[in-house]
Amino acid sequence: MRVKTIQEQTFADSFINIPNSQLDIINKVIDWEVIAKDLSHIK
Repeated sequence: MRVKTIQEQTFADSFINIPNSQLDIINKVIDWEVIAKDLSHIK
């Protein structure tokens, strides 16, 4: 679970990406172009 703080973002924070949810993680893992190509053959 991500903890929210009221601190301002630092210079180092601009180089990291903390996902907001598990869906963000899944989105990075799945190659959506391959799935779209496979689905385009289905009619």
